Amino acid sequence: GLIYNAELERQRAQTALGWRAAAEARAEGVAVVMQDRNGAPLRGLTVTAILQRPATEHGRTELTLTETAPGRYGGAKAGLSGVWDTRIEARGDSGPAFIAERRLTWP
Repeated sequence: GLIYNAELERQRAQTALGWRAAAEARAEGVAVVMQDRNGAPLRGLTVTAILQRPATEHGRTELTLTETAPGRYGGAKAGLSGVWDTRIEARGDSGPAFIAERRLTWP
């Protein structure tokens, strides 16, 4: 019950932020675009991505993404193939973390 309530509160705080994330599987790793509620790029965030196979933790990897252009973040991980569940966590200077989960597929 307490964990569930904490998760609901996290989701409410995240909704209040109004941030959006798009993620893409690239040959060199992961690319993420972060935008505010008006579609403007979110700059200067600390962004990480945790990649994990859908059915196992084998190969679980955490990447620190760097800002490559305003609101665009990328992280390199060679040799990715197949389907990976990706948990993106973004933080500004203050306030709650933004969390987005995406399923990405590499050839």
